[in-house]
Amino acid sequence: MPLDNDIKGKDGEACTLKAGEVIELVEGPRKEKCVCAVRARGKALKDNAVGWVTVTSRQGKAMLEEGKYYTCTSATAMTNELDLKTGELVKKLSVGEVVVALDDVQEDAGVKRVKAKILKEDKEGWVTLTSETGTSFFSSSAKHYTVLEDVDLQKGPIAATAETVRKLEVGEAFVVMEGPKDEVTDSQMRGRGVVLGSGAAGWFSIGAATKPWQPTYTCLKAVAIRDSLKAEEGKDIRQLAVNEVVDFLDGPKVGPSGAVKIKGCAAKDGSVGWVAIRDAQGAKLLESKGEKAAPAPAVNGPATPGVVRPGVAPAVVRPGLAPSRPPTIVARPTLGR
Repeated sequence: MPLDNDIKGKDGEACTLKAGEVIELVEGPRKEKCVCAVRARGKALKDNAVGWVTVTSRQGKAMLEEGKYYTCTSATAMTNELDLKTGELVKKLSVGEVVVALDDVQEDAGVKRVKAKILKEDKEGWVTLTSETGTSFFSSSAKHYTVLEDVDLQKGPIAATAETVRKLEVGEAFVVMEGPKDEVTDSQMRGRGVVLGSGAAGWFSIGAATKPWQPTYTCLKAVAIRDSLKAEEGKDIRQLAVNEVVDFLDGPKVGPSGAVKIKGCAAKDGSVGWVAIRDAQGAKLLESKGEKAAPAPAVNGPATPGVVRPGVAPAVVRPGLAPSRPPTIVARPTLGR
């Protein structure tokens, strides 16, 4: 989930939060119309994975660009040299095959040639786009894009709530089936907060990607409690069993491996140490008490500790603190941007 430098999300990100990190709300929430990203639905040619992707980010950064792709409209030869007379055959291209230009188009006596690579094969050479008589062998494709930055391929059109299929890598080819078009989003509840583990501050959206947080965790899977934050240092204190309760002391912090960890105290025997609440792949190992589903309170009812509601600034009750602090929110899995 992005933590933005401004309320509208147009001036860049302070950082990207991992699932399990905790934000303390210091301003808001309030309703705000955010800047939209440009999104498109299509297919990755590498493995035919289908989904939605961000073409241009909310900050105006291009994630994909229209590539110099050409579709074969009439069978023609690919040769290993620019000169047709001296070049040798690389492959006979069939109608429908797609190539991507590797260089600028060369023109001589009306013949237009370009060095290109066959999209679905590891072969490259020179092809004729237009003959000296004006016969066209290829048509330019406006639907093929090249990935400029690693970006998530997602199942739905709204980046903040869509599940990720996989990450598209730089250089991959992507065929657009729908769009590109502005992401359709309603006004969002936005809040400014401080990340407990790192101290980073910024604006974020309160909704599908966030849940209330309470400083008590329950083990969902057996996991080690260790005497060091870093996995390569220290040793295991013991294994925590499923359903054990851990009281929060410090964090959450993202370790070198990418796992999100808290320093906690096991209620069973008082063991104190660092324990992963999310592994490096984002799988949930421990769950905050506040993350568990609960019936929504009545809109006009009293504020419930730990629950964020439009127009209400409820307190978060934490051990040793009076219930006068702003709400604290835990980031759920980042389902995309």
